[in-house]
Amino acid sequence: MLKKLLFLTFIVLLPVTLFGATTGKIVGKVTDKESGEPLPGANVVIEGTLLGAATDAQGRFIILNVPVGTYSLKTRFIGYRDVTVQNIRVHAGLTTEVDFAMPSQILEGEAVTIVSVRPLVEKNATNTVRIKTAEEIQNLPVRGFRDVMSIEPGVVTVGQRIYVRGGRREEIATYIDGVYQNNPLTGRASGDVSNLAIEEVNYQAGGFNAEYGFANSGVVLTTTKSGKNSYNFSGEVITDSWLSQTDKNLGTFSYGYNIYNGSLSGPVPFTNNRVKFYVGLERRYMQDHTPSSYAYQHLKMDDEGNPLDADGNPITYYVADTSGAPVLVVDDAFPYDGVGTPGVTKRYQWDEQGPWPHKSSAQWLWNGNVTIDLKPLTIRLGGNSQREKRRDLAGFPPGSDFANTVIGAGIGYSIWNHENNPIQRNYRDSYHFKVTHTLSSRTFYTAQLNYFRDAFTRSSVMFGDKFWNVGDRDDVGQFGPEGDGIVNPYIDLHGSRPLEDLRSAGLFASYGTQPGEYWKQNWQFWGAKADIVHQIGRTHELKSGFEYRYNTYRQYQIGSYGGADLHSLAGQLASVSDDFTSKAAYQNRFVNQFGYDMFGNEIDGGGRNAAKHPIIAAVYLQDKIEMEDLVLNLGIRWDYFDPANDFIADLEHVTTYTTDDGTYELEEENFIPKETYSQISPRLGFSFPVTDQTVFHAQYGKFIQTPELQRLYSSTSQYAYSLSSGMFFTQENANLRPVRTTAYEVGFRQQMGVSAALDVTAYYKEIRDHVRLRNLDNAVPVPYATFLNEDYGTVKGLSFAFTLRRTNRVSMAANYTLQYASGTGSDANTWYNIAWQQGRTPTFVAPLDFDRRHVGSFNFDYRFADNDGPMIFGMRAFSNTGVNLLFSFGSGLSYTPVRVQTEVLPGTSGYYPIAQVGSAQGPWTYQLDMKMDKTFT
Repeated sequence: MLKKLLFLTFIVLLPVTLFGATTGKIVGKVTDKESGEPLPGANVVIEGTLLGAATDAQGRFIILNVPVGTYSLKTRFIGYRDVTVQNIRVHAGLTTEVDFAMPSQILEGEAVTIVSVRPLVEKNATNTVRIKTAEEIQNLPVRGFRDVMSIEPGVVTVGQRIYVRGGRREEIATYIDGVYQNNPLTGRASGDVSNLAIEEVNYQAGGFNAEYGFANSGVVLTTTKSGKNSYNFSGEVITDSWLSQTDKNLGTFSYGYNIYNGSLSGPVPFTNNRVKFYVGLERRYMQDHTPSSYAYQHLKMDDEGNPLDADGNPITYYVADTSGAPVLVVDDAFPYDGVGTPGVTKRYQWDEQGPWPHKSSAQWLWNGNVTIDLKPLTIRLGGNSQREKRRDLAGFPPGSDFANTVIGAGIGYSIWNHENNPIQRNYRDSYHFKVTHTLSSRTFYTAQLNYFRDAFTRSSVMFGDKFWNVGDRDDVGQFGPEGDGIVNPYIDLHGSRPLEDLRSAGLFASYGTQPGEYWKQNWQFWGAKADIVHQIGRTHELKSGFEYRYNTYRQYQIGSYGGADLHSLAGQLASVSDDFTSKAAYQNRFVNQFGYDMFGNEIDGGGRNAAKHPIIAAVYLQDKIEMEDLVLNLGIRWDYFDPANDFIADLEHVTTYTTDDGTYELEEENFIPKETYSQISPRLGFSFPVTDQTVFHAQYGKFIQTPELQRLYSSTSQYAYSLSSGMFFTQENANLRPVRTTAYEVGFRQQMGVSAALDVTAYYKEIRDHVRLRNLDNAVPVPYATFLNEDYGTVKGLSFAFTLRRTNRVSMAANYTLQYASGTGSDANTWYNIAWQQGRTPTFVAPLDFDRRHVGSFNFDYRFADNDGPMIFGMRAFSNTGVNLLFSFGSGLSYTPVRVQTEVLPGTSGYYPIAQVGSAQGPWTYQLDMKMDKTFT
């Protein structure tokens, strides 16, 4: 019955996406400065806006729906001098308190102006909330909201992956201007905005209110700048091109790091400041888009192209041992220890160089918005887009001898074939249309529509979308022997790879080798949301709303399985006849398609291989109760997930049949009607201000999140062919359930003196139904691996955060987290090797791969104000100059001690555990970043 009522709510309410709070509110009291008596009827306005309120009989006022930003608040009352409070900061979802003590006009003097100081203790936050403003972000030596979040308590960063409070990387919800920015396929943030465009980053680690969902660990709310009453232009240029790419300077190379951006904002002319705009554009070009401490090793060669050894002598491809058998020649990065083979190997000679060749990224980013103020109606149109052309490292295809080695993972092309590294084109768009209608000084509602897209195409540089030509030497076409005039000049035999370059000893790809896979993916959704906020007195802020997303997912992938890559597709197409169709040729290369036909053309139909349309929705009700000595956040949320895909009745007994065109398909008897999932999640948080400088807070909540949707969907034709091929394979599973988390948090915030504060928080989480890959040993006709809701985890942590606001030119922030993150798996593919080797999956918890027991950071900022600093030659040379130091540290990650067999000889690679899972820790890591700046006026 409850589900029917909630569904009726969707139908009845105006179907107006995912929208996180981008506004806060201002409350306060206006009194007589001499007597302390309240002043009813005083006017309080936010300068430069049409927002304001009048005080009630107790002199209190409330201004709702204030956009995130910094304001000046002015109050007027007959018989009293005007009072203005400047530098009032409004944060997303929080309450800012401002009190006025008004002097009588009988006393001599001008209007009173007061500069507000941001409070060190947020009394109305019932969970861990960390906020960085535009000014603070500009001072930090980091870029982007992800890096800003990564230095906060409870966050562990491993490479470019971010984990919050022991949750998996897909458990962080990202909002930009209130619009959900995660790709549901991976659950991870998609898209970006320029650093200069950020107004505020609001990071919440667990315990967030009922209005937030689709995340089990953390929420990041990024608010971008909007137009003001005056025009503003800003620009930025960053480059490392003054360094050398081949010779070290200052201990490093140039990696071709270049960023250029600019923005323009202000009022639209002739609109009386009722229409304002902001637009920002950024160009990024990175010659090496993932630089690391391991510089590119350039192989030294002689004039004939032979690699040189350490003595400068040409290496003759193989060195014979005493028995006359060839011994592989390898380099220092991949040494062969000679176990079982007598003789001595030689080493290549290398030159160290900065950026890896053909590993670049070229991006365009833009974001913008237009706000139309038609009081009591406000309309906002905005969005952000990203276009990227990227080259990635390439290795050997999955299933080859070296596919699971370091070489196969991405550097197989790096020596002789890097110009054929694959190219990937990314397209990301997020646009929204939002209407806010103020019904009264205590009530307003918002309705929002938005569109989101995250798409990419990954292909060979040479052939692009004409991927069937990768192995074509005899000019065959996409559908069979009829040619299209395109051939691969680097191969001598149709349907094969280029001949092996003996200089590589089988370790590196020969020149002309093409990526063996073509992949394109398009995810988009249309979303709608409506919220209504009603303030009852000064105590109760009631908020209710719903959100809805209709998704469309299309995918085409071919050549990603074992030796069945694109080089061999041409050989299949050459054999097309009346008895062997072109569809069968593509299916033999394990094509995985839905929303596209077998050949990669977009289709609207397709039966069970049509585009996928999962539906995600939620309804919530929340009451924020703000009293003098207690703040309560009481909420309840209902989440709904419809995978829009029928389930497989018995994963261990799946039957197939052969179609008229010679392809394999799943029998209809395998399917049962889909199930939908829903959960009611209570959220409870409270903040207990003991004094205005001491606040205790606690939180309890249930959270639910859809699994990575890339684990659910695949084409039925690929599933059927994999079963019929007799080979072991990995299969997605549409039967997956959402992941559930129960979280607890307690802590306190203490102001120390007038300039410092300490925040201490303890937390615990229990996670169920995480996804893991497991082998189905008893499956027929062949065993295979699939994804199941079987992983479990617990997280315990204690975080400390210290803040010193600017005092005598110095501001500081420091944090430290002690955390124990344990589980039966770190991600869905943790036990990939066990599944493929048909081993037993562990059933006990162990430290996760991202379990970093100790992590923290220390930020020191020293800054001279305007007309400040020592006098040098009659001038203050250090005026408006600052330096910022950011020191980050962390203990070693957990790992399982193993004995490693050589990864050089084909067929002999392997890792043999010699201790318990996750029982060892790596070395501590440290990083120091510095930024110096000077402002000229």
